[in-house]
Amino acid sequence: GATWVTGKLGGEGLEQLASLPFDLRVSPPGGRKFVDDLLVVHANPFDEYQQLAPSASDAELRDILGDTRAAVIAFGHIHIAYQRVIDGIQLIDVSAVGNPKDEDLCSKWGLCRWDVETTTWMTELRYVPYPLAETLAQMEASGMPNWSKAATKLQRATYREQ
Repeated sequence: GATWVTGKLGGEGLEQLASLPFDLRVSPPGGRKFVDDLLVVHANPFDEYQQLAPSASDAELRDILGDTRAAVIAFGHIHIAYQRVIDGIQLIDVSAVGNPKDEDLCSKWGLCRWDVETTTWMTELRYVPYPLAETLAQMEASGMPNWSKAATKLQRATYREQ
């Protein structure tokens, strides 16, 4: 698994990944306040692992978000696309283009755009067909270790073991 991926990325690819920022803050035009920003993170504003799960209670989300201030927090990590508002912050899980975990094999991606008329971020989730057969063929041809196990997980499209 990880050794194979590391080998495929090579030193330059690993350096590029290591150079990526932890988060990206996008401010709307016009020098607005930072609370109007779009904050893009992998899992949450503080670490790469703790989940902003769709089933989490408001209290659990508040605990994870802490004193984070932004109009929108866009994230992925759990591969379950959803939107939710907590304390005035729009949460949008913009994943997953691949390896979905919501039992729907469509690719999902999120769009966040600043609306100058309403002076707010507009968010939406978009769904497109996933090229499953092509992906499975690429997995097999890639030399990926245990590719058939990964293929089964991909086709299952859930965290649950079946």
